[in-house]
Amino acid sequence: MAECAEKLAIIIVEFDSPDDTVKCLESIEKYLDSDIKLYIYDNSRQKHRILEDKVKALSVVYEYLWNRGNVGFAKACNLGLAKAKEDGFAFAMLLNNDTLLVDDSPLLALEIFKKNPAIAVLGLINYYAHSPSKVWQAGKRLRRSKLGFMPVEATPDTEVTFCDYVPGSSFIVRL
Repeated sequence: MAECAEKLAIIIVEFDSPDDTVKCLESIEKYLDSDIKLYIYDNSRQKHRILEDKVKALSVVYEYLWNRGNVGFAKACNLGLAKAKEDGFAFAMLLNNDTLLVDDSPLLALEIFKKNPAIAVLGLINYYAHSPSKVWQAGKRLRRSKLGFMPVEATPDTEVTFCDYVPGSSFIVRL
């Protein structure tokens, strides 16, 4: 159990978009090493051969669960978080299946968590898929004078910018 505490659990929910999920898994294999475990919850109505083949060929440790239909995104995320916690992980990343990693920033985030025990959630900077150097979202702050949010500026990977909202497509929580 203590061995898992230093690693990162990554939870991905699939729903009838196996091509996107395969690309996501390929980006994980490219940038992250053995310090992770994948939990793939498949909400698809049927199993997809391309995804099955990719999952079987993964070089990282994983658990794959086909839910035999759509149990809902939130429930699948909660199942993954509960399983990661039960397996002894101290940190879990919720990663949308259509999101691609561009570097090893999830592992850098673990170091930030370890140095800052008061931080409960870290959002990662998201970039446009068609323009990977252009920031899509880096979090938002609540506007004090008006309703709604305003974007925060992206900062270097080793800095933490406190905000009220982090992108839901890729964030890490302390379990």
